[in-house]
Amino acid sequence: MNTLEDDLKAYYRSCRVFADPSVKAAVADLAADEWGKARAERGRLSGGDNPLFGNEAFGRRVTTYVAFVAGQARFMSVRSWLLQAAVVALVALVAWIDPFGTTGLFACLAGTAIAACGMPDVLASRMYGLVELERSCMFDARSVASARMVVLACANAVALFVLSCLIAGDGGTALTVVQIFAPYFITVGGCLAAARRMSALGALVASMAWASIVVAVAYVAAVKLPWVYELASWWIWAVVVVAAIAWALFEVRRWLSDTRISLGVLAFDSAYINR
Repeated sequence: MNTLEDDLKAYYRSCRVFADPSVKAAVADLAADEWGKARAERGRLSGGDNPLFGNEAFGRRVTTYVAFVAGQARFMSVRSWLLQAAVVALVALVAWIDPFGTTGLFACLAGTAIAACGMPDVLASRMYGLVELERSCMFDARSVASARMVVLACANAVALFVLSCLIAGDGGTALTVVQIFAPYFITVGGCLAAARRMSALGALVASMAWASIVVAVAYVAAVKLPWVYELASWWIWAVVVVAAIAWALFEVRRWLSDTRISLGVLAFDSAYINR
């Protein structure tokens, strides 16, 4: 890689065309003029102190971002949608075959699996070394990451709510919703915590390991502490889901911040460099 870099530098140095300093200054002046015009145009569109025009510009920005988020859905891997559909079908099938099983355990398994299915898409930019390129675009790397998370969050919410309705037990749909979203947010928080500290490939492996740990804890609780999944433990699940949401939001904020400014997320994974 060092030899290739040196050869490229030498090549571009040999092909460099001499430019008159006055021409360079003229180009710089034109660029400054264009920047000033663009800034004035943005100020005009924002309406300054006029709340009407300010709200209109804000609405235009929101509409643009919503369109960008919707466009990101087309670039998401089909694999994540298929995996989510498979999880929904599998859990629904198991609950149908064993209607007297532990509904709370089914909910925990579903929540954890749905969260793990979306991690490859969350880490895609780092895994393929596109973060630096995305940072130079109008919608930067942070916008791309947040858009992907919004798309996944909406899809996951639909899948989890459908599962909650399908496998709701004697405690009702509300208890099942809490039992399904608690492990979901716990898995999301742990996966993003790993993603901030490891390479993309290592974070993907760590995410799957963390999801497995959450599943194992849920299973042990179902076997050793079955009362945890009963209606009387509703308040426990409420506390857990609130804490899990707070942790997940904290990790999301840190992840988006690192995507925008951290040098650590710019590194390519060696497994993909060698392909």
